[in-house]
Amino acid sequence: MKYALTEKQSGMLREIAAASDAVAIPPGSTHTAWALEKRGLIKRTWRGSGHVAIVTADGRYYLKHGKHAREVQAEKDRLEGDADQAAKAPADGAELISRLRTASGKITVSDPGPQTRGRWRAAYYSALHHGHVPEGHKLRWAGRQRGNCVFTLVDEEAEKAAQPPPVPAIDVPESVDRPHRLVRATRKALGRSRTTVDTRGKPEAIPLYLSRPLVDRALRIMHALLTEAENRGYAVETQTDLHRGEAVHSLVVGLRPGKWCTGST
Repeated sequence: MKYALTEKQSGMLREIAAASDAVAIPPGSTHTAWALEKRGLIKRTWRGSGHVAIVTADGRYYLKHGKHAREVQAEKDRLEGDADQAAKAPADGAELISRLRTASGKITVSDPGPQTRGRWRAAYYSALHHGHVPEGHKLRWAGRQRGNCVFTLVDEEAEKAAQPPPVPAIDVPESVDRPHRLVRATRKALGRSRTTVDTRGKPEAIPLYLSRPLVDRALRIMHALLTEAENRGYAVETQTDLHRGEAVHSLVVGLRPGKWCTGST
């Protein structure tokens, strides 16, 4: 459980602790009160038409020390067992690699104390610097400063084979001598505005809404995308539909017969 409190939760806890009697919980603060009760910081009871709450000993401890008593005790227990856990860590890099192979390539050490973390750290660097990592593999370590330590022995070829193929890039030309037919139609529909271009209300054109200086790049991008889509076997068209009695113009790319991907720029 996470014992840290939000500002709102801390404020309610202080208010309840400062009162000489049980404090009524407003209807809009039930979630905050529930979070405090779940942590054992307050105790709620039903009185009249709603809940009231009193602070617990753990709640007063939290206000005084800024930490939950259970959290402090858990840390003490962790440190008390640190030496025993450190003795169970790998003696060197060779033993670490051996354990990883036995554990199918992954070992998790749950939130170790400083001695234990240090022993595992030493085994990790021993494996790296003394040639214990098998050829074609990588040794990875997460949780170097806090939290769980996770050691992974990765087969580079297997990892590479599991990666999805890269998405092919589409180059945007610096200039277009023979623009796509929809790009040509859109250029004709641009109008004379020198500030903002809006072709969304014009049929058989790419729907654009942007500042005039960006038009050239936008059309070069659309030329590259539409040309590539057609080269890959997709159909590219403009489409007009009625929405609440008004015509709505869209650019559509056919994914397969009967299916379209609709978009605007």
